[in-house]
Amino acid sequence: MRRTVHTIDRLVVAVAGLALIAGGVVAVLWWQGVAVVVDAVARVDNTAIDTAPDQSWWAWALLAATVILALAGVWLLAANLRPNRVRTVSVGADSVVVGGTCAVSVSDVGKAAAKSLERHRRIQSTRTRSYVEGSTPILELTVTADPTADGRDLIEVLRAVRHQLQLSFAGSDVEVQMLLHRGVNK
Repeated sequence: MRRTVHTIDRLVVAVAGLALIAGGVVAVLWWQGVAVVVDAVARVDNTAIDTAPDQSWWAWALLAATVILALAGVWLLAANLRPNRVRTVSVGADSVVVGGTCAVSVSDVGKAAAKSLERHRRIQSTRTRSYVEGSTPILELTVTADPTADGRDLIEVLRAVRHQLQLSFAGSDVEVQMLLHRGVNK
C-alpha cells in the first residue's frame, strides 16, 4: 500500500472514530443528566433543524455532499484495491554483469530461486511473493526447512541463493528478503 493512501486511510478512520466516540459520549452524558450537556442540547435550535429540509438549498446541498462523498469513497476504494505487486524491473544500468538494460520479471526470478532451493534435501517447501513497501520493490522468499537440518548449512544455501538473486537484480532497487521457518517432523 502506498504511503499516501495509508495516511489517508488512517486519517479517515481516526476522524470517523473520534466523531462516533464524541457522539456516544454526548449521548451517554445527556442520558445521565449531566447539567452541562443537558443545557447545551437544550440550547440547540430545533426549528432550524426541522425546517432545513424545506429550504431551497437543502436538495442541492444534499446532492453535493452525496456526490463528493461518493467520489471520495470510490477513489479511496480504488486506491486500496490497486495491486502493489512488482511485475518487472529494469536491471543492468550500472551492472558489470549485464551490458545495457533489460526488463526482468521479479516473480519469475523468485520462482526459479524457489525451485532451486526446493532441490535441497533439507528444505520442505518454499513460497515467493513480490510487493512494494513504500517505494521499494521487495522479493520475499519464505523457506520451510526440516527441523533437524543443520542451521549453518541452511544459512550457507540461503546466502548463495540470495547472492544470485542480488546479481540478477543488479542495477535495480529490488530488495531480497529471505525468511526461514522450521517445519514439522514427518
